[in-house]
Amino acid sequence: QLQILLRPQSTSLVYIALAALAVTNVYLCEFGRNLICLATGRLCKCTIIIALEVLFIISVFVFREQANTWARYLLAFPGGVLSSAGIFLYYRSEKEGLDKAGLRLYFLAAGSLFGVYALLEGLVVPAASFPRASFLNYKTFSAFFGVPVQLLCGLWAVPAAWIIYHILKTVDAQTQENIRKALHEAEEANTYMDAIIKAMSDSLIVVSSEGKIMRVNKTILDLSGHALDELVGQSIAVLFPYKPLLASGIGVIIQRGGLTNYETMLCTKNRGTIPVLLSIAVLKADGKVKPLAGLENYGDEILGVLYLAKDITELKRAEEKIKLAYAELSQIFNTITAGLRVVDKHGYILRVNNAFSDFAGLSKDEIVGRKCREVMSAGRCDTPSCVLKLIIEGHGHVEFEVEKKDAEGGKKIFHVVGAPYRDGEGNVIGVLEEFKDITKLKEAEQSLKLAYEQLKSAQEQLIQTAKMNVIGSLASGVAHEVKNPLAIILQGVDFLKRKISAEEQNVVLTLSYMSDAVRRADAIIKGLLDFSNVTELVMARQDINDLVKAALLLVKHELDKHHIEMVTRLEQGILQVMMDRNKMEQVLVNLALNAVYAMPNGGRLIIKTYTKDMSAADINMDETLAPETKIAVIEIEDTGFGIPQEFMDKIFDPFFTTRRGQGGTGIGLSVVLSVIKMHRGKIEIRNKPPEQGPGVLAKVMLPIS
Repeated sequence: QLQILLRPQSTSLVYIALAALAVTNVYLCEFGRNLICLATGRLCKCTIIIALEVLFIISVFVFREQANTWARYLLAFPGGVLSSAGIFLYYRSEKEGLDKAGLRLYFLAAGSLFGVYALLEGLVVPAASFPRASFLNYKTFSAFFGVPVQLLCGLWAVPAAWIIYHILKTVDAQTQENIRKALHEAEEANTYMDAIIKAMSDSLIVVSSEGKIMRVNKTILDLSGHALDELVGQSIAVLFPYKPLLASGIGVIIQRGGLTNYETMLCTKNRGTIPVLLSIAVLKADGKVKPLAGLENYGDEILGVLYLAKDITELKRAEEKIKLAYAELSQIFNTITAGLRVVDKHGYILRVNNAFSDFAGLSKDEIVGRKCREVMSAGRCDTPSCVLKLIIEGHGHVEFEVEKKDAEGGKKIFHVVGAPYRDGEGNVIGVLEEFKDITKLKEAEQSLKLAYEQLKSAQEQLIQTAKMNVIGSLASGVAHEVKNPLAIILQGVDFLKRKISAEEQNVVLTLSYMSDAVRRADAIIKGLLDFSNVTELVMARQDINDLVKAALLLVKHELDKHHIEMVTRLEQGILQVMMDRNKMEQVLVNLALNAVYAMPNGGRLIIKTYTKDMSAADINMDETLAPETKIAVIEIEDTGFGIPQEFMDKIFDPFFTTRRGQGGTGIGLSVVLSVIKMHRGKIEIRNKPPEQGPGVLAKVMLPIS
């Protein structure tokens, strides 16, 4: 407005007025831009405003006569529009608070006034030759409205200024109230924080960016033994002298990459040390607290450092106890002779002891982390009897035996026990397996079983021998006592048969029966004498095949009578054997006749001879022949009806016979067994396997040497 009042020749004043106009409208633009920034919460760039200002400056030099006009176009109009928009947007963003403060109408009026101001002050300009200024200017406006636009703008500015003043006054009062509330809340918060700090069980130390202690709580005073005035204002090195990193200020700490949950030693007043766990955070100027680790450079934003120290003395003691207990358990775990393996519920091996490592022939590092099926598998993996599966399903105990090959390829027998592996809450999280090497135990068990069988066999043999001795003595005595009376009876019967006439046939027949009975009794007596004299052997080296041929000649009549085919398979070149030929002939004849009696309707008698070395299977708990002894074998095989299984254990008992009433005395096999044992040989009599047909196989084994 100064340009109108000033005379044209006052050029300097004109420029001053123009500058005042420009500055006023630039301020108006900035006012509007800042309101928009506050309303939107975003930083609005001032690039457009700067561009307008640059254009205005250029226009001053290029269009000096129209500088006033361009100031209005480029600055006044945008300033009014921005201010109007800023006021409306700010009201919309803060509507609730402004309505409560009763400023709604003021903001709406101010926004409208600034909008009208933008139109009047920015678009109505002094008359000029270009189209817009020639159409809408001071003269045309005054002619149309009857009032100068400058006057109208001045009048319009008065209510706008009053409204802005009222808004600012109200906002200032509200701000003062908010400040009072904030100060009160800050005091309460400070009191609350003081109470929290005092109640903290951990030590709290606030350190400035220069490394000076600014504030501490009671816990650190009690822990260190210092008084409050002995710490506040002092270097943090008073408490942490052993770590230059902690005493040399925030800059070094940040450069080192920070410290979080750092275990160190706290120095007490009496120069003692206490283990603490130190957590460090940075206090920033914006009031935020950030952990120190990972921060690189805060610059001027740093206010200080917050140290939180936790006394871990008891924790360290407990840790030492745990370490000691772990070491003891680990030592026990690894010194147990049984192999131990811990497997998780997914089948992965978590841990093994030394014994298991030795059993598997692998190092612990090669075992841990692998699937349980890959190391010392029990052959139950992926089956319903899988140990892990059974334990997970709720079986409290799984026990079995398994054979494995050791690192050298030998056979090992393990007794495996599986039990639940639980966590601290008792939940089953896997299986603990114990592998106990019972190979030697099994061998000892087998040896003990063998010894027991041998002892039992020896006991039975002793009993049998004692029984045989008693029977032998009894038989010898009875035979001698009965033989002579039988001879007298037989002579008497023969005498009576000669004296009785032929007409008395009944008497003669009776005497014949008596004669047969006496002769049968005499045969029994002869058998008893043979049984009692079985120890009287005359040993000489004899050929086995010759012995067999001689014995078969003695039974040929019986074989022919019963239509029995005789087959001989005699191995040539068999060495001679020390024997009593007569007794061994008696043995073979007895066995052959037993075979004949088992084939009343005919059959086949097969005689074999061969040599072999005794094996452990041939010995079969009998100590008569040792392993690897070279023996001559005589086999007598028939195709008869066999021996009932229930009689098999009794066939060598004296007077046991299955042909009672058919001429059997039960002495024959007892004599056979005694004769063979006196030759230090062995006899086996058993039924043939079903696939070979019915019949009995008798096998006589005699040592060659």
